[in-house]
Amino acid sequence: MLAEAENAIAELAQTAHGTLTLGATPGVGIYLLPRWIQAFRQRYPQVAIHLQTGTTPHLASELLSGKIDLGFVEGEISPQPPLNLLPLKKIELVVVVGEEHPWASARKVSIPELNSQPFVARPAGSHTRQWTDQLFAQHGITPRIAAEFDNPEAIKQAVAAGLGISILPDWA
Repeated sequence: MLAEAENAIAELAQTAHGTLTLGATPGVGIYLLPRWIQAFRQRYPQVAIHLQTGTTPHLASELLSGKIDLGFVEGEISPQPPLNLLPLKKIELVVVVGEEHPWASARKVSIPELNSQPFVARPAGSHTRQWTDQLFAQHGITPRIAAEFDNPEAIKQAVAAGLGISILPDWA
């Protein structure tokens, strides 16, 4: 699929028109792809870009069925032929708190301190949630989930409103 995507992009460079259908996880689609797409459009202004968002497993399925040309995901995925992976950016997770939270001015928080906090979390099954659940399990923490949201912006707004704290990728 990577070779097909590379060929499609090379073909676009020669023909300079067409449609490129992308898939992305919500965070990537909101925070990273708009700039990447703008840079691409400057180089290929006649190419229409279509973007859909979804979970990593959904996007892998869409790639395999040919419904999208290229997928951008945050997190691990088992590369099963004919899918190939190319890491583009390292993801660092950070604790996010509202302005009124006692940690608002803190530079660091220890992992055990997270145990007593209400969390605004990504849905179970999302890669960010899997990462945080794994981290919590390693440290004997049982998270107190106050709410689950599938959109990073909704999570940030909930945290700002005081619903709880969260852990998000640094680019969010």
